[in-house]
Amino acid sequence: MKNFCANVVRRVIRLSYAGSERNNKLDSLPLSAVTQSRGVALVPNSFNLSLVFTHLNLTVPVFQSPGSASFGMSVFNLGNAIMGSGILGLAYAMANTGIAMFVILLVAVAIFSLYSVHLLLKTANEGGSLVYEQLGYKAFGIPGKLAASCSITMQNFGAMASYLYIVKYELPIVIKAFLDSNDNSWYINGDYLVLIVTLVIILPLSLLKNLGYLGYTSGFSLLCMVFFLIVVIYKKFQIPCPLPENFINITVNVSQPQVNTTDEECCKPKYFIFNSQTVYAVPILTFAFVCHPAILPMYEELKDRSRRKMQNVANVSFLGMFVMYLLAALFGYLTFNGSSGAHADGH
Repeated sequence: MKNFCANVVRRVIRLSYAGSERNNKLDSLPLSAVTQSRGVALVPNSFNLSLVFTHLNLTVPVFQSPGSASFGMSVFNLGNAIMGSGILGLAYAMANTGIAMFVILLVAVAIFSLYSVHLLLKTANEGGSLVYEQLGYKAFGIPGKLAASCSITMQNFGAMASYLYIVKYELPIVIKAFLDSNDNSWYINGDYLVLIVTLVIILPLSLLKNLGYLGYTSGFSLLCMVFFLIVVIYKKFQIPCPLPENFINITVNVSQPQVNTTDEECCKPKYFIFNSQTVYAVPILTFAFVCHPAILPMYEELKDRSRRKMQNVANVSFLGMFVMYLLAALFGYLTFNGSSGAHADGH
């Protein structure tokens, strides 16, 4: 009888795909609607299919349109979602935790984040939905739906605000360096640059219907981060330690206290550091691998998707970002050591 019921369920799935019923209403679909067409009523109309799946240890399928993003494009997109502005503060985090402690914390955060991605994919498959709000509604009703929506909105808003902050205060300095100019033209005004970047770059990318197209921009973004990493490694062997007394960093606020760069002790790397700034370094590592709001949309867009394939996408992306994080933090810290908090971000 159990095998017979399993066959009936599989027939329901096939008929659902054939009829293009991708409306995620599996729980309310009666088995009798399928069997009565042949004059056979196996179960009452009020029968719930989710009970059948639970009894047969089957996973509730997710009825969605097939994706079009390739494995490589998905890796680029997820890597770009992981890689945030926090990479600029990793050298500061290592300077206040030590090399060994930093590596331990980074590995722990990567493992926990990757496991949370596994749980998220499993929840999506068993919940029968690839939308966070629907999963929240199925778990906790209206409060769960509102909580999921608010969390995603706040996370995305915070990430976008951090990028625009960098655009406003760092991009004018970059333009001045390339043009070798100190005038006050409109193109080095941070307010105008934020508006231009928002309208010319962010808005068109946000209107794309398919996340697969973002793979090209994500690849370009990752190439820029690789260039940043190469520059950090190169500067390690170009900037002396301790820094000369006439060294001037144009991006350091003059109101910050001066660091004693003539002390040879500051040039010796430390492996375990506990000070008053360590507590501020931990949140930088905690949010290093935040990409979860993008997991389900990328899962939905993945071509020939399966939970195993999406998990492999996450594994490759996390490994690549872990290597880049570690190298950027290590060489940024070794360049300035104890002065990383004041100088590393500017270079």
